Amino acid sequence: MQKHLHSVALAFLLIGYKFIRQVSTELSLSKVTDIVKCVNSLLKKLIDDAPNLGDDAIVHLRNILCTSLDELADLTKDCIEGIHLLHNKRSDLRKLLLLKLAFSIEQIVMLPKIMHEIQCLEGNKDSDPIYFSVFKFCTNCMLTILTDSNLQVQAIGLQVLKSVVLKSNNMEDNSSIVFFIGELVGGILTIIKKHKSMTKELVVIVGECLQVLMLLQTVSKESDCQRGFMSLFLEAIVMIFSASEDNFSQEVNDIRNTAIRLVSHLAQIPSSAGHLKDVLLLMSRHIDINFRQLKTLLPKGVIRASVTLDHSVGETKSVALPLEIKLPVPLEMRTEDNALPSATQVKLKQQSEERYSSL
Repeated sequence: MQKHLHSVALAFLLIGYKFIRQVSTELSLSKVTDIVKCVNSLLKKLIDDAPNLGDDAIVHLRNILCTSLDELADLTKDCIEGIHLLHNKRSDLRKLLLLKLAFSIEQIVMLPKIMHEIQCLEGNKDSDPIYFSVFKFCTNCMLTILTDSNLQVQAIGLQVLKSVVLKSNNMEDNSSIVFFIGELVGGILTIIKKHKSMTKELVVIVGECLQVLMLLQTVSKESDCQRGFMSLFLEAIVMIFSASEDNFSQEVNDIRNTAIRLVSHLAQIPSSAGHLKDVLLLMSRHIDINFRQLKTLLPKGVIRASVTLDHSVGETKSVALPLEIKLPVPLEMRTEDNALPSATQVKLKQQSEERYSSL
């Protein structure tokens, strides 16, 4: 009976991904993603029950996810290619492709976590190369999305990452999510580094990059990880101010103000303030020029606040800065049990169509 459930789950999952590629309306997409969501819930239950069902059940689950990965990769590729081919940035088809892409990206980001859970159940070192291959495949897919030439594709990729990081803060163990997204930090820093001349759209892209780095620092549960992500975050800040040192355009002022707000926010979080102080002190000893540049961007008293902060203050929720590039508004907005994944609900407002159409 359990073997038949695995086969049914795989069949419905593959059919769901195939139909998502073919649907032509938002309403149809909503209905199909409902099916995939139900199948994902079934898979979660099967994983929870797997230890009581033996090795065969675990192998079946692993095969299901490995098979679905190819379908997800094809879905992602189709969406990106379709977005590149469309010249009408306000078309309904483009909106649909963006929603499909957001769904696909979130599935890709969550897949390594599920595979890690199965790996822990299996406990077989011989299967480690399989899990590593899946992890590497998903990482490469995400790096391809984040470095795509289309800024809307980049923006949606970053928004989904931000959404997943935020949700991971509610998990008892978010280490696999933090580890996976941490592997993408090199690509995120590359995005920041290569955009030396700022436009309105690039301000949003770089701002999203900074927010992902900041959130990684705040949701990490291990002290070493918190300090490491703080160092990477401040490195990104220094990159921005170094590249725009002699540029006083409105766009440069906007991204600098974003950076200032994020640093100020971290200084008000007790668990982050200490790491902020430590990393700043370390930078002052080893990279004097960068540290002087960094001090110019910090509002007066921020460094002092990171040292003398009253630790009785509760944790502050992550900053949610307004975005210029957003996902299109879905046809049906549901407050509960939305058919589309939560990543597609990030910053969905009526102004989104006007803002993303400039790309």
